Parts: sequence; structure tokens; C-alpha cells
Amino acid sequence: MAYECTDLDASLLRIPLVGFLRGDDPRMLATIDRIREELGVGPGLLRRYRIDDGLPGGEGAFLLCCFELVSALVLAGRHDEAREVFDQLRGYAGPLDLYAEQLAPDGTTPVADRTWTGTRRRPAGGPPAGRRGRCVRC
Repeated sequence: MAYECTDLDASLLRIPLVGFLRGDDPRMLATIDRIREELGVGPGLLRRYRIDDGLPGGEGAFLLCCFELVSALVLAGRHDEAREVFDQLRGYAGPLDLYAEQLAPDGTTPVADRTWTGTRRRPAGGPPAGRRGRCVRC
């Protein structure tokens, strides 16, 4: 949110991803646990924050933060938890292996009106996203 803001924000999961702290630093481990406890809304799902941002509608699970949780758990050495969350997130992909930007807290319905292509999933050993002979937006 802002430098001196005390409201919890799941974007803090990026701290070890950018090298500000090691993933296994006790402060980072405590941050991961607190984010999961206070911003978790469903299996593998996190809100980005809880404050009123002035935007209409309720806050759903923000998928970018959910996938960053997986990365933070890996860097923390918590590989089993990371695999469990990742496997849960894979189940939220749409029929074209695309993810909504936000999901309802129960993971059943997209909240945002945009598809987020940053998390397009691909089968193991398959071609990179966007190289299957079809448009990523189709």
C-alpha cells in the first residue's frame, strides 16, 4: 500500500522474490503465516488486502498473490505446502487454461471482468503458452 501503512497486504509475499529478505528469514516466515491466516479465503486463495479501496464490489481472491504465495513457500523451504497450494490453484483454471484476475472466495466464479494471462498453465513438457497454434485471447 504505502511505506508506513500498517494494513496487511499480500504483495509482501514478493519480498523474497526480489531478494529483499531470504525466504527462510524468520520475519518472512512469520509474514507468510500471517498473510495466510488473515487474508486466506479458500483453499489456496488469498485476498490482496482487507481495507476499503474505494472500488465498487467486494474483494475476491487475487490470483497473482496466490501464485506468489507458492513461490514464497518454495523460497521458505516449505515445498510440500507449496505443492499443495499450487495443485489447488491449478484447479481454478478455465477451459483454455487461463485464470481470472480474481475469483470469488469459494473459487467458483470470476469476480473481475478480465482474464489474466500471466498464469496460463501448460502441460509438463508441452509448448510454452501462446505457441499452440491459437491466440492466447481465444
